[in-house]
Amino acid sequence: MSDVKPNIAVIFSSNPKKLDDNFQLVADEDANRYFEQCISPLNKLGANVCKLDWTNFHYGDHEDLKVQIRAVMGAMGVDGIVLPGNYYHLSGEGVNPDSRRELFTAALLEVAEEKNLPEIGFCGGLQAKVYNTLDQDQTSIKTVKEMVEGLDVGQGEHNFEDPSTPIEKISEELMKENHEIYLQSGNKLFEIASEFVKSRDLDGSAILDINSAHNYACSNDPEIEKRLEANGLSIVGRAADGTIEIIMNSSSTNRSQIYFQGHPEVKADYKDPLYTEIIKELFIVPARAKAEERIKEGELEKPTEVKASKFLQTPQTPLIMQTPSQKGRS
Repeated sequence: MSDVKPNIAVIFSSNPKKLDDNFQLVADEDANRYFEQCISPLNKLGANVCKLDWTNFHYGDHEDLKVQIRAVMGAMGVDGIVLPGNYYHLSGEGVNPDSRRELFTAALLEVAEEKNLPEIGFCGGLQAKVYNTLDQDQTSIKTVKEMVEGLDVGQGEHNFEDPSTPIEKISEELMKENHEIYLQSGNKLFEIASEFVKSRDLDGSAILDINSAHNYACSNDPEIEKRLEANGLSIVGRAADGTIEIIMNSSSTNRSQIYFQGHPEVKADYKDPLYTEIIKELFIVPARAKAEERIKEGELEKPTEVKASKFLQTPQTPLIMQTPSQKGRS
């Protein structure tokens, strides 16, 4: 295995907020602790983690935002991107997604596609990927409750409330085997899982255990699945109740993209061998290949943090542009 360390950009906020008991915005230390937990397996797998702080960018024009992102990612030498999980609140009352965060994610995904970068995402990261892939169609994301209520299968598998629990308890809960995923065959994820999983469903799909805490998910409308397929993404894992749990690049595309509705990064942080191998093979290895390409082109060293303001010709006050809110999406 190559000893090249890929540079992995993780979306980050230097000043996350939550609502306290008096409904006042205060610093959310839990979010910072989740960020550390999110990047821990990446570090263990030999990556350099770059903080991509969306609060440092100027928000006015979408194309201008992409110019800033390209410049920052170029200066960092980014080889892959991570869309973390529940980045809006981990304890206390829920806070609506910051419109800047959603604008940043949309622009970042476009730049990642331009650069053919590997991607991985967890929980809300999967929802953001689906939402932006399908032209910000709000019908592409629904509550789990409205999709599974009344079904005989899978009841009790999903938490229908916001996961507003202190991070220590979230970690404990997410380490439990909350529910099963049925993983379809014919893809690299299935090949990796087959080395670890012995349990099979009648149709031959592998049965994995996953940890999750979310009340929204990708719509399981067949039309949504067709549109994702048309955009090079395949649904490869579902819960027993039909909730979409894993999406990855289809065989027709050569760019590694994998998104989980659950939290394999937490399991990997606790040294779960299956999810550690999945993150390594489907994200770190492709990112390392990008790093090797970059080095061949003469780019040997890159800083791990760069201020976006460095690339603005004149200092500007950030302008918050409004997008349709997806309240409490996680």
